[in-house]
Amino acid sequence: MKNPKTYYKYKFKQRKLLKRNISKYNNLVINSSIFINDEISYNYIKFCLKQDKVSLNKKIIAELIIFEKSFAITLFNLIFFKNLIKFK
Repeated sequence: MKNPKTYYKYKFKQRKLLKRNISKYNNLVINSSIFINDEISYNYIKFCLKQDKVSLNKKIIAELIIFEKSFAITLFNLIFFKNLIKFK
């Protein structure tokens, strides 16, 4: 069973995230780097890499950026990702 404190902390982060205006982060997806330090986000990207094509909403990628700090995907890699991920 998950630690209840961790579970509620995560839920709280998600609630805060949904209230944010993330339109500026959509520009970061296209014009800059994506930063990923959250293990869940990293595993999600790894999962996308294993797929042939994955439909992924821009908003989902933008939400990943908010938590990111240490793992960087450069714009060059983003162009590579564009072949694997279908942006809506």
